[in-house]
Amino acid sequence: MTSSRTTRQVGSGITEREEIEIEGSGEDVRAVMDELAALYDKDPITVIYDWATEALAAEGLPTSYTVRYPADDPTAWQVHSDPVALTGYKYATVGHYVVNVRGFAPDTPEGYAARLLERMKRMEQHPRSAFEAGYIAREALMKWSWEGLALRGMRFPTGSQRGRTDSLEKWLHEYLRKNPSDGIEAVWAALKRDPKAQPGNADKTVVFDGKPRTRSTVQNRLSNVKRKRQKAAEQWLQGR
Repeated sequence: MTSSRTTRQVGSGITEREEIEIEGSGEDVRAVMDELAALYDKDPITVIYDWATEALAAEGLPTSYTVRYPADDPTAWQVHSDPVALTGYKYATVGHYVVNVRGFAPDTPEGYAARLLERMKRMEQHPRSAFEAGYIAREALMKWSWEGLALRGMRFPTGSQRGRTDSLEKWLHEYLRKNPSDGIEAVWAALKRDPKAQPGNADKTVVFDGKPRTRSTVQNRLSNVKRKRQKAAEQWLQGR
């Protein structure tokens, strides 16, 4: 199968970049959903899909995978569901239509929504799209939560600094990435089994990474980490 390669500059601010698009390669690479699932405590697919659909509908943009539009009036789009090609019409996937035809930058809320929705609608046929959706979601979260600081030359938000996240908090983030719904019972049991942990005072304390941790301490840290993850998800949904 013949491949075509196109290079262009896209985006703005910290997400401005050179984008290389390859079509017709015939590749169908299996990938995982870890990056996508890491953003949310519950049902990440539904949360992101609903946000993308609502964001596009609010701007009068399509939410179907494929659309057709008159060559002389790209705004008069229609859902393309029949196999017959109409004379005088052009056809595009939702991502291509919103970004390339209507001119929304790929790193605007509309651009992110269209690119995410397109990939989520084809995940069953093309597993690589799952990985791409996760990458786009992570990029959007980074841009909306950190770009303002980055463009002002600030490396960290006010009140935070490098190295502030300790080993237990890192462990909890990693654990919740794989087990987002678990509570203190499961977390406490998993922590005691961790290679970095050593037995403490009966069942009330565990020594993790050289520091004694009580069950109540771990429960409080677990609640804090869950709140941080939820806040990150809400920032992403707000599009800012």
